[in-house]
Amino acid sequence: MQTNEIREGSLRQLWKVSCSLMVSFFSMVAMIFCDRLYLANYSASSLSAAVSAGTFWWATTFAVVTLCSMAEVFVAQYNGAKKHQKLGEPVWQMIWLALISIIFFFLLGTVVNDSLYRIGFFNADELAYFKWNNYFAPSFAFLAAISAFFIGQGKTRIIQ
Repeated sequence: MQTNEIREGSLRQLWKVSCSLMVSFFSMVAMIFCDRLYLANYSASSLSAAVSAGTFWWATTFAVVTLCSMAEVFVAQYNGAKKHQKLGEPVWQMIWLALISIIFFFLLGTVVNDSLYRIGFFNADELAYFKWNNYFAPSFAFLAAISAFFIGQGKTRIIQ
């Protein structure tokens, strides 16, 4: 198995690894910006729902995504120690966590969502936005888990 080994730790190597990650993150921010522009032109209540419920949703989603992204550290350690047969172990653990998160996000999108609506935390638009985003939130966890395999080896261009 051929891996990217980062030996000298130069600025050039840092740029090579981080550039793809920055482009990937920038594209996500650009998509959110365009989404908000479309919603602002559609209706003010839709934009308000996306901002209010979206902030709460991003907090819960990024908690799980950050946990799944921690596999990058272990993949990088195994890669550096030349234990290539162990590279998949942390990734598979995070894939299992992403599978378990389906239950968490389903409950968050149904039971918790309805409770937040009943106590007046969400209005009807926010309720729908939060519910549907939670149904698709595990895909972010899967993406983070699978990306960890490549990021930990320094192969960040693959995930771009």
